Amino acid sequence: MASNMNPAYAYTVVYVKDVAKSVDFYKKAFGASIRMLDGSHRWGELESGQTTIAFTPVHQHETDDITGEVQEQKSKSRRNQLEICFAYADVDAAYKRAVENGADAVCKPEEKEWGQKVGYVRDNDGIVEVNIHRREMCNRMALNAKVSSYAFPILNLEFAITNYELVQTLNRLMRFRRKVRT
Repeated sequence: MASNMNPAYAYTVVYVKDVAKSVDFYKKAFGASIRMLDGSHRWGELESGQTTIAFTPVHQHETDDITGEVQEQKSKSRRNQLEICFAYADVDAAYKRAVENGADAVCKPEEKEWGQKVGYVRDNDGIVEVNIHRREMCNRMALNAKVSSYAFPILNLEFAITNYELVQTLNRLMRFRRKVRT
Protein backbone atom coordinates (compact mmCIF):
# COMPACT_ATOMS: atom_id res chain seq x y z
CA MET A 1 0.00 0.00 0.00
CA ALA A 2 1.28 3.46 -0.87
CA SER A 3 2.26 5.57 2.12
CA ASN A 4 1.18 8.91 0.63
CA MET A 5 -2.02 8.93 -1.38
CA ASN A 6 -2.64 12.69 -1.27
CA PRO A 7 -3.03 13.80 -4.89
CA ALA A 8 -1.34 16.85 -6.35
CA TYR A 9 -3.16 18.39 -9.28
CA ALA A 10 -0.94 17.93 -12.34
CA TYR A 11 -2.67 19.45 -15.36
CA THR A 12 -5.76 19.67 -17.53
CA VAL A 13 -5.60 18.18 -21.02
CA VAL A 14 -7.50 19.98 -23.77
CA TYR A 15 -8.06 18.01 -26.98
CA VAL A 16 -7.57 20.27 -30.01
CA LYS A 17 -7.31 20.04 -33.79
CA ASP A 18 -3.86 21.66 -34.04
CA VAL A 19 -1.63 21.62 -30.95
CA ALA A 20 0.93 24.19 -32.17
CA LYS A 21 -1.80 26.59 -33.28
CA SER A 22 -3.65 26.26 -29.95
CA VAL A 23 -0.49 26.76 -27.88
CA ASP A 24 0.35 29.89 -29.88
CA PHE A 25 -3.24 31.15 -29.58
CA TYR A 26 -3.30 30.79 -25.76
CA LYS A 27 0.09 32.50 -25.52
CA LYS A 28 -1.08 35.49 -27.55
CA ALA A 29 -4.71 35.72 -26.45
CA PHE A 30 -4.29 35.05 -22.73
CA GLY A 31 -0.62 35.73 -22.01
CA ALA A 32 0.18 32.15 -20.98
CA SER A 33 3.82 31.02 -20.99
CA ILE A 34 4.78 28.06 -23.16
CA ARG A 35 6.32 25.33 -21.03
CA MET A 36 6.90 22.94 -23.93
CA LEU A 37 5.85 21.99 -27.45
CA ASP A 38 7.21 18.68 -28.68
CA GLY A 39 8.73 18.39 -32.14
CA SER A 40 5.85 16.31 -33.48
CA HIS A 41 3.32 18.92 -32.29
CA ARG A 42 1.35 16.16 -30.56
CA TRP A 43 1.82 17.58 -27.06
CA GLY A 44 2.11 21.11 -25.78
CA GLU A 45 2.01 22.65 -22.32
CA LEU A 46 1.31 26.16 -21.06
CA GLU A 47 1.92 27.52 -17.58
CA SER A 48 -0.71 29.48 -15.76
CA GLY A 49 0.84 30.05 -12.36
CA GLN A 50 1.42 26.66 -10.80
CA THR A 51 -1.18 25.01 -13.01
CA THR A 52 -0.42 23.49 -16.40
CA ILE A 53 -2.76 23.42 -19.38
CA ALA A 54 -1.77 20.64 -21.78
CA PHE A 55 -2.87 20.27 -25.40
CA THR A 56 -2.99 17.10 -27.48
CA PRO A 57 -4.68 16.19 -30.79
CA VAL A 58 -8.36 15.26 -30.76
CA HIS A 59 -7.56 11.93 -32.40
CA GLN A 60 -4.43 9.89 -31.86
CA HIS A 61 -4.16 6.14 -31.74
CA GLU A 62 -2.41 6.06 -28.35
CA THR A 63 -5.43 7.40 -26.51
CA ASP A 64 -8.26 6.51 -28.91
CA ASP A 65 -7.31 2.82 -28.68
CA ILE A 66 -7.12 2.86 -24.87
CA THR A 67 -9.85 5.22 -23.66
CA GLY A 68 -11.99 5.75 -26.75
CA GLU A 69 -12.36 8.63 -29.16
CA VAL A 70 -12.94 12.20 -28.02
CA GLN A 71 -16.44 13.36 -28.80
CA GLU A 72 -15.99 16.59 -30.73
CA GLN A 73 -18.34 19.50 -30.19
CA LYS A 74 -20.76 19.72 -33.10
CA SER A 75 -22.19 23.18 -32.50
CA LYS A 76 -21.08 26.45 -30.94
CA SER A 77 -24.61 26.90 -29.62
CA ARG A 78 -23.91 24.20 -27.02
CA ARG A 79 -21.34 24.59 -24.26
CA ASN A 80 -18.57 22.13 -23.70
CA GLN A 81 -18.32 20.33 -20.35
CA LEU A 82 -15.17 22.26 -19.46
CA GLU A 83 -14.52 25.94 -18.95
CA ILE A 84 -11.07 27.37 -18.39
CA CYS A 85 -11.14 30.42 -16.15
CA PHE A 86 -8.38 33.01 -16.03
CA ALA A 87 -8.31 35.82 -13.49
CA TYR A 88 -7.07 39.28 -14.45
CA ALA A 89 -6.95 42.58 -12.59
CA ASP A 90 -8.22 44.37 -15.74
CA VAL A 91 -10.98 42.20 -17.19
CA ASP A 92 -11.81 44.61 -20.02
CA ALA A 93 -8.20 44.73 -21.24
CA ALA A 94 -7.89 40.94 -21.01
CA TYR A 95 -11.11 40.47 -22.99
CA LYS A 96 -9.95 42.94 -25.66
CA ARG A 97 -6.56 41.22 -25.93
CA ALA A 98 -8.19 37.80 -26.34
CA VAL A 99 -10.54 39.00 -29.09
CA GLU A 100 -7.75 40.92 -30.88
CA ASN A 101 -5.74 37.68 -30.94
CA GLY A 102 -8.44 35.52 -32.47
CA ALA A 103 -10.83 34.51 -29.67
CA ASP A 104 -14.49 34.50 -30.62
CA ALA A 105 -16.37 37.11 -28.60
CA VAL A 106 -19.31 35.53 -26.79
CA CYS A 107 -20.24 38.15 -24.18
CA LYS A 108 -18.44 41.39 -23.28
CA PRO A 109 -17.33 41.74 -19.65
CA GLU A 110 -20.12 42.75 -17.31
CA GLU A 111 -20.68 42.99 -13.58
CA LYS A 112 -22.54 39.95 -12.27
CA GLU A 113 -24.91 39.92 -9.31
CA TRP A 114 -22.54 37.60 -7.43
CA GLY A 115 -19.81 40.27 -7.45
CA GLN A 116 -17.56 39.25 -10.32
CA LYS A 117 -16.90 40.97 -13.60
CA VAL A 118 -17.02 38.23 -16.23
CA GLY A 119 -16.45 38.11 -19.98
CA TYR A 120 -16.83 35.07 -22.21
CA VAL A 121 -14.82 34.11 -25.29
CA ARG A 122 -14.24 30.86 -27.18
CA ASP A 123 -10.84 29.57 -28.17
CA ASN A 124 -9.74 28.87 -31.75
CA ASP A 125 -11.17 25.33 -31.63
CA GLY A 126 -14.56 26.63 -30.59
CA ILE A 127 -14.78 24.00 -27.89
CA VAL A 128 -13.45 25.70 -24.77
CA GLU A 129 -15.33 28.64 -23.36
CA VAL A 130 -12.91 30.84 -21.49
CA ASN A 131 -14.15 33.06 -18.66
CA ILE A 132 -12.27 36.12 -17.56
CA HIS A 133 -12.86 36.96 -13.89
CA ARG A 134 -11.79 39.90 -11.81
CA ARG A 135 -8.74 38.78 -9.83
CA GLU A 136 -9.63 40.28 -6.46
CA MET A 137 -13.01 38.53 -6.47
CA CYS A 138 -11.33 35.17 -7.05
CA ASN A 139 -8.95 35.87 -4.17
CA ARG A 140 -11.85 36.73 -1.85
CA MET A 141 -13.69 33.56 -2.85
CA ALA A 142 -10.58 31.47 -2.18
CA LEU A 143 -10.08 32.98 1.25
CA ASN A 144 -13.74 32.48 2.19
CA ALA A 145 -13.85 28.90 0.97
CA LYS A 146 -12.41 25.87 2.72
CA VAL A 147 -9.90 24.99 0.04
CA SER A 148 -7.51 22.06 0.23
CA SER A 149 -6.24 21.98 -3.35
CA TYR A 150 -5.23 24.39 -6.08
CA ALA A 151 -8.25 23.72 -8.28
CA PHE A 152 -11.67 24.63 -6.95
CA PRO A 153 -15.14 25.22 -8.38
CA ILE A 154 -16.27 28.79 -8.94
CA LEU A 155 -20.06 28.87 -8.71
CA ASN A 156 -21.49 26.34 -11.15
CA LEU A 157 -18.41 25.95 -13.32
CA GLU A 158 -17.15 22.44 -13.86
CA PHE A 159 -13.55 23.41 -13.39
CA ALA A 160 -11.45 26.48 -12.78
CA ILE A 161 -7.84 27.03 -13.56
CA THR A 162 -6.42 29.72 -11.35
CA ASN A 163 -3.50 32.08 -11.73
CA TYR A 164 -0.19 32.34 -9.92
CA GLU A 165 -1.29 35.06 -7.50
CA LEU A 166 -4.30 33.04 -6.38
CA VAL A 167 -2.17 29.94 -5.86
CA GLN A 168 0.23 31.99 -3.74
CA THR A 169 -2.69 33.28 -1.66
CA LEU A 170 -3.90 29.72 -1.13
CA ASN A 171 -0.41 28.62 -0.11
CA ARG A 172 -0.23 31.42 2.48
CA LEU A 173 -3.68 30.46 3.76
CA MET A 174 -2.67 26.80 4.12
CA ARG A 175 0.58 27.73 5.93
CA PHE A 176 -1.40 29.95 8.31
CA ARG A 177 -3.92 27.16 8.87
CA ARG A 178 -1.11 24.73 9.76
CA LYS A 179 0.39 27.25 12.22
CA VAL A 180 -2.97 27.76 13.92
CA ARG A 181 -3.44 23.99 14.34
CA THR A 182 -0.02 23.46 15.97
